[in-house]
Amino acid sequence: MDWLGIVLTVVVAMLLVLVEHWLPWGKMLGRKLPRLWAYAMGVAAMLIPLTVLVLVWDADGVVIAGWMVSVVMWLVAVFSGLAVMVAWWVDSWLDLRMDLNAAEGERAVISEALRGIEEVLDG
Repeated sequence: MDWLGIVLTVVVAMLLVLVEHWLPWGKMLGRKLPRLWAYAMGVAAMLIPLTVLVLVWDADGVVIAGWMVSVVMWLVAVFSGLAVMVAWWVDSWLDLRMDLNAAEGERAVISEALRGIEEVLDG
């Protein structure tokens, strides 16, 4: 069994979907990437490495059982999906941190303003 080829296929698919996720599409296209294109590109990012693996196996004369291709297909789909989920989680976490930093800055400004008001009222 070609474990190295299988692992490499899964890793390449994961990396492709992550690159697609974080490419600055808005700057490159001048607008947000349409959702349909994002889905199509994600599917292609999974199918291209799988297709290359099957073609390499065929060129090497490897007899491929249908179940084996199905297993690799599912491994690619599951791990690529998990990679996208992690990417969304990282994006959400970074957004929350930015919101928290902004809120801290606003809190500092409000605190300073309240101190000024207190000084005026006390003075």
